Amino acid sequence: MQIIALAGVKHSGKSTLGRLLAEHNRGRFLDLDDLITQKLPEGETVRSWYRKKGRDAFMEKEVEALRSYLDKNRQSYNCLALGGATLENPEAMKLLKGPDICLCGLMNDEKTLFNRIVKRGLPPFLETENPEKTFHELYEKRSATIERYSDIVVPIYQLSPLEAVEELNRAIHSFMKGTSKNRRN
Repeated sequence: MQIIALAGVKHSGKSTLGRLLAEHNRGRFLDLDDLITQKLPEGETVRSWYRKKGRDAFMEKEVEALRSYLDKNRQSYNCLALGGATLENPEAMKLLKGPDICLCGLMNDEKTLFNRIVKRGLPPFLETENPEKTFHELYEKRSATIERYSDIVVPIYQLSPLEAVEELNRAIHSFMKGTSKNRRN
């Protein structure tokens, strides 16, 4: 297993846990959003690009960044934090089906995640009449997608980052040894 790809709803801890997981396993950490930013025109952010160009254009950039990353990083241990909606991108999902990739789904509490998101300002996908209702629907949909497509699903409710990394490591090692069922369809 060369690449550990962390999936989860926005602000579920993918980047924080990815950094700690990579450090613990003497690997390298990258965030897909950072890789996408490198593919954008200078001065653009993921958020501004999404607002200007829309979801389809963003998904194309996501696939471009993911393909480039996978082409260059299959030789050593790497941990990649996926975007909150990467699992809803069919082309990205095709790229994440390699035998050297363990897709780990992180599950966290809906209210905790919503509060984390709101604290930093509403992203474009929550700029609706009722952001909390919109997030609830999104949370339900993405949680089901994570459950369906992840090789392993790790609940991290109320765990400290270090406890969550220990739990992730246990689940990953169990998956690699074949003692946990491959859940991916």
